[in-house]
Amino acid sequence: MSQLRFLRVASGERRREAGLCPLCQGHRLLCGRSTCPKLAEALASAGVEKALRQRSLQGSSPPAAFVDSWGYPKVSAGPLVPPLPRTDTTVMDAPELWLGKSLEEVLRYRFTLVRGKSPILVDAARNPPRLLATLQEAVMASKPAETEVWFAREPRPGLFLSPRAAPLGPSAPLERLRLTENPSVPREVEYVVSDRDLRATSAAVRLFNHGIPERQVTRLLSVGLLGVQRQRRLVPTEWSITAVDDILGRALHRRI
Repeated sequence: MSQLRFLRVASGERRREAGLCPLCQGHRLLCGRSTCPKLAEALASAGVEKALRQRSLQGSSPPAAFVDSWGYPKVSAGPLVPPLPRTDTTVMDAPELWLGKSLEEVLRYRFTLVRGKSPILVDAARNPPRLLATLQEAVMASKPAETEVWFAREPRPGLFLSPRAAPLGPSAPLERLRLTENPSVPREVEYVVSDRDLRATSAAVRLFNHGIPERQVTRLLSVGLLGVQRQRRLVPTEWSITAVDDILGRALHRRI
């Protein structure tokens, strides 16, 4: 199979993010680097090629989700699920665990995560439809959750790079999403999510102070689970990363 097939990125994503190398689109090494990130991604794809030939898969989501910003206020949202059932996949969506890892290892983590995409209005977080409600339930978990996903077509190979979020791998339109086990949800997360009068800023700081990792706080904000009920909405992942960094940074600055 040609390497270039795995190096292609949708033209729309290329235009709005310019994630590909402007010199050679990732395959001619005109930048002078010995290893191209796109080539490393292509090599890593071999382990999931079989999973990409079918329209459904089951695996342990880290848990992870991605909310796109394109088309706001109607955005694409969905889970990131690897074809690896009964496996601890936490590291695949935990950037703080990537220190000391090689570029190839990190890209392999990200390319193994298959992204489901479903268009949804950001305000739907206040009264979520079934698919979004299931996604929110999965994101509340502190450990990988066994998940089944069904796609409208076979996932398309590719690597999407953004300067504001972790790399994204194969993707496909999402039709159905189901958790096959009860997720392990920390008590503090349940409390904050159920408090419909707690502001998102206060909720984020409270969760962080109770030992909830920053990445999970970011996910909770992104899928619309934090804040006053009438103001809850989906927040694109790139924006939620910046928002949580700012909220927690200011809180720590005041404490110091």
